[in-house]
Amino acid sequence: MLWCQRLIRLDMENEGPFSPEDCFTEQENSEFLEALDHYGSELPSAIGTPEVQQPTPSGLSRRQLLIRFGIGAVLTPPALHLIGPAFGFTWLRDFVNRLSAYSRSNLQDVLLNLASHPGIAGEQVLSAYYDREMKLERLLINKDPEKNLAYLSVPWSAVNFSRDPNALENYLTPITTPDKIAVAKDQKGILWASSDNPVRLDDLSYRGEDRAFVRISQEDFTVNGEKKLSYTFKSVKYEISLRELTDFLDGRTTYGGVDLFSSTGMSFFGSKIVNHGSMVARPEEPSLMRLCDQLLQKDQTTTPLQLAQSALDFVSGEIPYNFAEANRGGETLKRPNETIMSAEKGSDCSNSAILLASLLEQLKVPYALRYTDRKGIGGHISVWVEAPGETSNGYHFRFKDKLYTLAEGTCPGFQIGKTLLSSDPQKNLRFDLLQFVSQGVIIDRKTGRKQNVSERLINWNAF
Repeated sequence: MLWCQRLIRLDMENEGPFSPEDCFTEQENSEFLEALDHYGSELPSAIGTPEVQQPTPSGLSRRQLLIRFGIGAVLTPPALHLIGPAFGFTWLRDFVNRLSAYSRSNLQDVLLNLASHPGIAGEQVLSAYYDREMKLERLLINKDPEKNLAYLSVPWSAVNFSRDPNALENYLTPITTPDKIAVAKDQKGILWASSDNPVRLDDLSYRGEDRAFVRISQEDFTVNGEKKLSYTFKSVKYEISLRELTDFLDGRTTYGGVDLFSSTGMSFFGSKIVNHGSMVARPEEPSLMRLCDQLLQKDQTTTPLQLAQSALDFVSGEIPYNFAEANRGGETLKRPNETIMSAEKGSDCSNSAILLASLLEQLKVPYALRYTDRKGIGGHISVWVEAPGETSNGYHFRFKDKLYTLAEGTCPGFQIGKTLLSSDPQKNLRFDLLQFVSQGVIIDRKTGRKQNVSERLINWNAF
């Protein structure tokens, strides 16, 4: 099981959940610290918002931070998969792992790990699952995942500004029973915090404006593998169950299985690059199939190109382009469900392409991922779909007697075969590589040389 990439503050001189030595070998810890030095400023902290404070020294060093790996593209060898079932090498082991993956404790772990990584899975994981307005402020990790402690905040408005403790407990009933909830209070016993009136719980002080602060143990969260998280868009609703989320995290419904993290990130001039195709969903993935059914009912599409346009309309219209994500240097790849769940944060070309390709897999529309680098512009990945003939905008190419045309997911309102961009995406290319995801190959268009990418990391030196 591959879990959330996140940071957890530890005070190594005092009590902490556990130390790196408990989990990492010396070499692994060295690799972890190297990764943290490079990407640490980009990763969120599971300690939560600035409203949560500890009476311990601030300014903790990088060596007082522990990474727990998982969602998105992460730099982690198999040895760092800390919790959950490992991938089986035999049918029997895989079968046993599949059963344990759906256990109550693992489903709880999946839910809270997703919630602890808003940059990947969005801000609304718990709210989308329990249909209650709340926010995970801190997740305290224990060696036994069932003993993890979740600290949540709830807005006063959610309980109609009632000061009755029972109102808060009743509001949280879908999560757990009242006797499992610890509620923070100030010195006068008031539940609702403010910037000048903090409430306290355990060793934490909380200052969220007009919000309650509560603690619930992970093992006390009510979960149902079939219950769905729901995300509403303009014309469709995306729903995904905890079982389906678990399958994504385990790599059961993506082509490449669990994801890896290149030390050079998205570098077209380095020796390695993240294999975007490894994150693409396989056909018949249930949550994406349901989404595609809605897209088809809305548009009454018929031809493959029309099907592709329906998928493209959703991606380009509902997932805004995130310039910060595109320009920050490192590459964070998301699974298609994660891009949808964090739609409010937007996406760069990588995750838009992965999502669009995943939808095309469900619609059975032939496509190729195309990696290019243009002089003066830089690297880009895009989706090109089979076309019946040449297009009016000229954005097409022929490969093995088949014509492919651009479906640009980062351009809102892009019409396949018609929309003109500010510059021709096929001119001044320093390299041009095609990936046929279901075939597990990548092809250099200039030389025709192929490489099997089942390892999930593409070695460009092979060309």
